[in-house]
Amino acid sequence: MITLLTIGFTKKSAEQFFDTAYLSRLLEEHRRGKADNSRKLWTVYTFLTWYKVFFLSENREEEMSELAL
Repeated sequence: MITLLTIGFTKKSAEQFFDTAYLSRLLEEHRRGKADNSRKLWTVYTFLTWYKVFFLSENREEEMSELAL
């Protein structure tokens, strides 16, 4: 999951809203156990997922059904 988050946090859509280098640092600190960044990481993840589903996706209904699983 860490790899998927890293990929998601460095995409162009993430760069529009966030400092992706900072996100990578938060993720690495969390992974190494140096800090509990779960709330920050979860917030960014849910925002990017919401943005993808409602603004980038051409198949919103399909995306929504996948999220419901």
